[in-house]
Amino acid sequence: MGTRDRRTQSVSGDFDGVATLAQLNQAGVTRTARRQMVRSGQWRAVNGKGVVLHTGPLHGEQAWRAALLRVGPAARLGGVTALQANGLQGFDEPLTHVWVPKGREKDLRGLPPQVVVHETRRWVEDDAVTAGAPRSRPAVATVQAALWSASRRRAALCLVMPIQQRLVRPQDVAAELDRVRRHEFRSMLKALANDVIGGVHSLNELDVTRECRARGLPEPTRQARRTLPSGEVILDVWWEEFGVCVEVNGAGHERLDTAMKDEVRLMDLQASGDAAVPLSVLTLRVDPDRFFEALRRLLRSRGWRG
Repeated sequence: MGTRDRRTQSVSGDFDGVATLAQLNQAGVTRTARRQMVRSGQWRAVNGKGVVLHTGPLHGEQAWRAALLRVGPAARLGGVTALQANGLQGFDEPLTHVWVPKGREKDLRGLPPQVVVHETRRWVEDDAVTAGAPRSRPAVATVQAALWSASRRRAALCLVMPIQQRLVRPQDVAAELDRVRRHEFRSMLKALANDVIGGVHSLNELDVTRECRARGLPEPTRQARRTLPSGEVILDVWWEEFGVCVEVNGAGHERLDTAMKDEVRLMDLQASGDAAVPLSVLTLRVDPDRFFEALRRLLRSRGWRG
């Protein structure tokens, strides 16, 4: 095997399986050698911009790099894809999300259907990092993932999961949301970000009371003191007449020690005859209707005639 052939074969395991024409030139692979590898079926050409250095399926970072190569030099991974590149776990997303600043050159020829390109004025090149696969900064990616979601519930998950997995600080996400001036999820996402931060506008028993009043449900007693076998507790929301209480679980309740105390308190309340119901921030912000309809049924089952 000649020197040129050895050089061509050696790069097949480099560049994470995907290489630009410039990278191949720098590695000493000539255009003739590159074309020969493509014609022989060992490599795959990518729109005259580079090659995939094998003919097998593309997964993970190889698929992401190939998508960026196809779209053009201004393309960046965004949304859930950028978060996955940063280590997000447990989120199922079959699509590869790529964004390009408005007005920058892009090439959509031959894109596979699983690649979605977002052309945007909201984000610019400074909102991305170039180490590894070029991608949005974590806070930007979190907001993108939420705004590009098809439903409010999925948008909320996109906002909360990167924070829970410590890929991004909630304060940074809130700052990025301040840049969003118009979007149907904007108010919900800002309220949810404040809930996670635990700021002055976070979810509390007053929000539940306001929702009850708007829906024609009886108003509860707030911050009611009770003595239980586990000690004295303060109930967030309590309908003493009907023996129903709602415990509002904000961001702090995800801590293990807090969650264990909550579980004991709820069991003590159940043992005393009350129907004790936990309410998460996510439920109230994203899907309150079903919760309050269920609460209506619960109150009626315990004597409310409304």
